[in-house]
Amino acid sequence: MNSADNIYLRDSDRWRQVSGKLKQISVGSNKHIWGVNSADKIYRWGDGQPVPKPAPAPTPAISTSLSTMLTAENPYSFESLSNPKYYIRYENFTGKITKDASLPSNKAGSFKMVQGLAGDNTMSFESIEYPGYFLRNQKSQITLQQATPDELFKKDASFKVVKGLGNSTMVSFESYNYPMHFICNDNFNLVIAKPEGDIEAFKKEATFRPTRALFGFQSPTNPTNRGRGRN
Repeated sequence: MNSADNIYLRDSDRWRQVSGKLKQISVGSNKHIWGVNSADKIYRWGDGQPVPKPAPAPTPAISTSLSTMLTAENPYSFESLSNPKYYIRYENFTGKITKDASLPSNKAGSFKMVQGLAGDNTMSFESIEYPGYFLRNQKSQITLQQATPDELFKKDASFKVVKGLGNSTMVSFESYNYPMHFICNDNFNLVIAKPEGDIEAFKKEATFRPTRALFGFQSPTNPTNRGRGRN
């Protein structure tokens, strides 16, 4: 691509321009090439054809306002589409998908959704158990860490709420720092990843049903593990 969003294809020993415009391209393999245009619509390279065509998955990343799918400052839990009754939570300050997040001893499955630390129509997951601690991306793993003023933390802890990739009545969370990477379940670990491989399976692993928080607001506690890791 060039600064005008024009797309070029390597043809033998030269570059050949193809139709269409993209502002970003992500390559998983020669069969998994994805792009985003200026309207934030996602396209997949068309089966050997030199023209990108609309991807059957994931669905376009449609940003939503804070007052639609999720309401800022309200507490939520998030049930996995791929594993019903399993919820987003943290365990030893590492993001997981686990069962029985409603147990009183399992406050780690409830979050207050706040306006994204990075702004720009995003949201952040603030721990109800540990106020001031947020879920963030750290080298593709989701962890819980205390907020810091640096810009990297703000970006890593901010996510765009989009229509569920596997069910449009649910939600998916696109990383602010890594566009087209979504919070998803990877063998019960919570990570961010881009759609590739088995797309239908990925869509389900990256989709969650918001529910009323399974454990309500709690008095602040002093965690013994501050969850600080390498950025």
